[in-house]
Amino acid sequence: MKIIVVENNIINSNLSNSENNFLSFYLKPDSAILRNNQHFYYPEFTKNIDFTLNFVIKINRLGKNIAKEYACRYYKEITAGINFYISQKNNHFLSNDNQINNIKLFDNSLPIGKLIDKDIFSDINNVNYSLLINEKEIITSNTKFLKFKIDEIVSFVSRYLTIKIGDYILTGIPVEANNLKIGDRVKVFMENNLVLDFYIK
Repeated sequence: MKIIVVENNIINSNLSNSENNFLSFYLKPDSAILRNNQHFYYPEFTKNIDFTLNFVIKINRLGKNIAKEYACRYYKEITAGINFYISQKNNHFLSNDNQINNIKLFDNSLPIGKLIDKDIFSDINNVNYSLLINEKEIITSNTKFLKFKIDEIVSFVSRYLTIKIGDYILTGIPVEANNLKIGDRVKVFMENNLVLDFYIK
């Protein structure tokens, strides 16, 4: 099982036009996943954590070199995920080339929400989702802000990697936030569906 994280896939991002016309992605280890509303524990090697809220699809068929018009057949369930990473305030990580990848690839850094059948939504490219901390709405977003739409992402990734049943793709809306504190309660909604509800420990 792979976790494929697409980066900087948002309309009107701060990237230049040339950078924003090409998708990039990286892989996280499967040990990064937190399921079933498990709490997120601050890792011992940092006290500064940032995160992005991402729209997530789960692959349900084996595929390679998938045409965009058939990509919708390769996922049935969707959710949201929170991709935790070490803040750039941690300069000792950024100053060491051997540590750069550790910023995003550590264990238990990706809470994945409850999966929802995509067919309950009339348009997969117009789904609202939001994140609350201690009942206060901090982030709102919508899949309409994806520069490259979900089926385009599936097609693109499958040129380079064979996608397999159980793989997750984070589709790359970089809605960033920080200042999480121990004791905070985090909730994520997809439209009116609560998909994540956990505490920072």
